[in-house]
Amino acid sequence: MSQVTIRPSRPADVPAIAAIYAVHVRDGFASFEIEPPDAAHGAS
Repeated sequence: MSQVTIRPSRPADVPAIAAIYAVHVRDGFASFEIEPPDAAHGAS
């Protein structure tokens, strides 16, 4: 079995995090946002 490493996020992770979150904003029911924020918003 492979081992999972948990680490703090880094600035280089922001685009991937924004893309994952965008799917849940558009298609999910757990966010009150209507439009997904862009990566620049997540970096702030």
